[in-house]
Amino acid sequence: VALKRQLEGVARLARGETHQLATLEEALNVQEIVEAILAS
Repeated sequence: VALKRQLEGVARLARGETHQLATLEEALNVQEIVEAILAS
């Protein structure tokens, strides 16, 4: 159920529709923070 909702959100993002997902910028920021934590 959760994965289906996430995939629906990705489809809405790709179509330029409103969605509940993080923005691509927010997702990149999280990824960079996690990588910095793992590298330390």
